[in-house]
Amino acid sequence: MKILKNCCLASLIVLVVFIFGFFFFIKMLFSASPGERQYGSEELMTLLTQVDLPPERVTTDGSYAYEGGGLTFEAHYTKEMMEAHPVLKTSPSRVNDHLEVYVLTSDDMNYFALQENLFNPALIYFLEEKSRVYLESMGKTVDIRHVILAWNDKEKFKKGIKAYERALDLVDITDNSKENRIDTITLKSGKEANLDQLMDDMYTQGLMDETSNE
Repeated sequence: MKILKNCCLASLIVLVVFIFGFFFFIKMLFSASPGERQYGSEELMTLLTQVDLPPERVTTDGSYAYEGGGLTFEAHYTKEMMEAHPVLKTSPSRVNDHLEVYVLTSDDMNYFALQENLFNPALIYFLEEKSRVYLESMGKTVDIRHVILAWNDKEKFKKGIKAYERALDLVDITDNSKENRIDTITLKSGKEANLDQLMDDMYTQGLMDETSNE
């Protein structure tokens, strides 16, 4: 009987060790390596610093999202920094005092990833539509794939942030997240001339002309 109990106890210990080992293996399988975490964190810190939005620190737990892979990095800011920059304050990726920046792999940390996580997609779509009308009014033939987010270097991206923040003052944004729909953007009354001026400035700064065809 004693031998039987000892065998049962040993089997139980083996089973527990196996279960813990299995879950540890699964965790490691769906986690980024320390090198990937460090690289992605440093890249995000560098990119945000280059566009004058330096976070206090960048962190990640390194876990890949099960629904489609990908890593989430968190750029942490002080409350004062958040409030001082409308692009941070209104970011759809803001969670309290930090931004959650999602990328497929740490190698995908680039200006496009910033665009995806900093800007309200509905407002960007609104600006794209207005810029299309602007370009066509100048007699330009606009490519059907026209977008304005070709801001792939730090100087252009910094100009893009300024333009975006100006646009925030010109529109009302209706949050449709509860209905899982894109937000509704409405130009404020009396802001038509301001929007026209914004389009002029965006064009002269090269924030829309690269994606149009003459």
